Amino acid sequence: MPLNKFLSASSSAPVTLLYKHEDGTTSVSTSFSFSSIYVGDGFSDRLIIVAVCGGDGSANHTLTDVQIDSVSATIHAAPTAPGGGTSLTNCGIASLVVPTGNSIDIDVTWSSAPDGCAIVVYTLAGYNSATPVDTYSDVSTSGSTTMSATIDLRENGATVFVAGLKSNFDNWSSATSDHYFDDSKKGIAAAHITGSPTTLSHVETVTQNTPSARSIAAVTWR
Repeated sequence: MPLNKFLSASSSAPVTLLYKHEDGTTSVSTSFSFSSIYVGDGFSDRLIIVAVCGGDGSANHTLTDVQIDSVSATIHAAPTAPGGGTSLTNCGIASLVVPTGNSIDIDVTWSSAPDGCAIVVYTLAGYNSATPVDTYSDVSTSGSTTMSATIDLRENGATVFVAGLKSNFDNWSSATSDHYFDDSKKGIAAAHITGSPTTLSHVETVTQNTPSARSIAAVTWR
């Protein structure tokens, strides 16, 4: 069972981010189901955040749907696959307000079949709006060990990052790492920043150990 980690903003901040769960599979499919994910007691404004990665495969794949208990979540950031059959580990971030229930089912759909899929699940409370204040997504097929996201951090807000990596994860430049799978078929890396003392533009870089195609997405809530 994954460890529930308490990831809050500063003590004066109303936003509270909780890392809840991770899961992954190396099955090849356009659709993946993750069942009975424990997310704790419900509350009126509980926002479920799902960071997703579709593993390395010869077919391009873009995240097209994330459902939580059979209700489609809003996909906020999902890099579009570049085409041409390039081998790529892609990613995305979605969310949905789910006020009740202490466990959920998540279904993920891709435009074509990746070689595996992984998810990282968070809850968020105390936000001003379930609509993000900023998003970022990008994908690159060039051979490099790094990928960066430029995103606005908000005072006392929360930013979630996810990267799709084909080689082993190394580090995030300043975000707190929450989970990673070092597996090209589900090579997800997820991280967060909370408690920014002010609103500012931030560049976050993720590094992997071997140059390869990669993707990144980031979403900020306040």
